[in-house]
Amino acid sequence: MTEQEREREELFIDMGFVRHHEEPMPTPANPLKGQGRNTASGVWEPDPQESPVLNLKWHNDVRGSLVELYRQSWIGYNKTQGAPNETVRQVYISTTRPGVVKGWHVHAKQTDRFICVRGSVLLCTWWLDDRPGLITVQERILSADRDMVSVHVPPGMVHGWKALGNEEAWVLNLCSREYDGMDEFRKSPHAPLVEGDNPYNWNRRVDG
Repeated sequence: MTEQEREREELFIDMGFVRHHEEPMPTPANPLKGQGRNTASGVWEPDPQESPVLNLKWHNDVRGSLVELYRQSWIGYNKTQGAPNETVRQVYISTTRPGVVKGWHVHAKQTDRFICVRGSVLLCTWWLDDRPGLITVQERILSADRDMVSVHVPPGMVHGWKALGNEEAWVLNLCSREYDGMDEFRKSPHAPLVEGDNPYNWNRRVDG
């Protein structure tokens, strides 16, 4: 602690403020655990073919609620992708009008972390290096009204989403690079995924 920080703390206490905790609070359990595997050495690591998902938790009391969206200590999986992806360098909210599709987008360097904070979206992801006819589109509903999640999209994973329902959707992104347009590659969401494959049907029925 610096001398300036110590003087500030003393001033806070002199003015009647009370430290909330005298000892550091324990770090919340890692919401990413269980989605990967144990290595031969017994160390947990994620499956590199998965898009890691953090199951976020609301903390409620009589005053209201709080949900933690990100802690760097949660994201051990990025050690396989290199240190730059462990850092959050820009945060923004992207809004999408009802029924509108944003995609396809892919990055060579950037890791995205998507959290829906208003409305809901259908988030679809797939790997750019999958061969035609073998592409598996992973679908996930991100909703601000139900159990919130943070979906981590690493470099090389193509992504897009469609706003569901009748209200504008807001998606928060905690990304590993400051946007300059150079690392964003785009393709129409209604074009074939790759040459020789079919387009993804954003309007297909899911009844069953």
